[in-house]
Amino acid sequence: MRKKIITIGGAVRDIFCVTDMAKMMANKDDVSCRKMLAFELGSKIYINKFLNTMGGSACNVATGLKKMGADAFPYVEVGDDDAGEIIKEELKKNKVPTKLVHIDRKKQTGFSFFIVDSSSREHVVFVGKAASEDININIKEISRMKPEWLYVGSLGKCPEDELLKIRSVKKNIDVQIAINPGIDQIERKNKELLKVIKLSDVLILNRNEAISMAVYCPGGTNKNIPEYGLSQIRFLFDESQRWGADIVVIADGDGGAYLKDWRDNKMYFCEAFPAKKLVDTTGAGDAFASGFMAGFTQGETIERCLKLGIVNGSSTVQFLGAQEGLLTIKEAEKKIKKIKVKMI
Repeated sequence: MRKKIITIGGAVRDIFCVTDMAKMMANKDDVSCRKMLAFELGSKIYINKFLNTMGGSACNVATGLKKMGADAFPYVEVGDDDAGEIIKEELKKNKVPTKLVHIDRKKQTGFSFFIVDSSSREHVVFVGKAASEDININIKEISRMKPEWLYVGSLGKCPEDELLKIRSVKKNIDVQIAINPGIDQIERKNKELLKVIKLSDVLILNRNEAISMAVYCPGGTNKNIPEYGLSQIRFLFDESQRWGADIVVIADGDGGAYLKDWRDNKMYFCEAFPAKKLVDTTGAGDAFASGFMAGFTQGETIERCLKLGIVNGSSTVQFLGAQEGLLTIKEAEKKIKKIKVKMI
């Protein structure tokens, strides 16, 4: 039986501009900001390609889950405007239910403006959360849906009171929680965030988010974080024990993905699945999360869940935007046979 999953987070318009005029710069002075994308001051930047589409963590993950056969419901706020209506229509087009899409009549729909480097295919993003940042979590509404899972994506500068409501839902109904907080949430040292993480069954992070967790969460480390590599990953997982989630996943882009299961103290590594071409890394994390959770919510093995996440993320980076390239379960099945997972 398919599990019902409510994804809580952002719903925005994603605007992409691809350019060959960006410069990648190394930044060795800050371990949490290793690379930067730069432009000449005062210059005119020419755009090679442009895309305007739906995005936001809740919409991205719900769409990915739906494509893999799960029952996913995005719980989001959009403005009472054309952009909000377009998001609802795109969700319907992808057969994602919109009954939990809420209209904020005082704010406009949020947006994310991406600058994508055509050479490295890396990006920076300018974010205007707008209505998404004012999400109002209705405990009774979610409880009435009786979901088996809540997936909590990045909530930006969402007030701590809203995170408190997630804990209230957990008390009301027998629901499991997966969470993927954004760096902005982590670096605000949000105490309520850590309380939700402690209640969570699954915590999904990328390497930079994991580093920020180690540094900024209450009781953060004063130790020097090891250089990039397996030693750093082991250090981050050692730190993750105090965060409290049963399972911690660190997705590492073309470095694969790592998982620590604190229930039996086992640690896994899943190799990357090489993309045929790299177009845009936007949404790769959401694609990984939706693939992993599509398996995990159905009781699949850790190895299979990691593989589903890896191939889904690898597929989306071959397209511009966060949702183009998301795989169906049948499409993923063909690819995961080629991937190895090992315990480390």
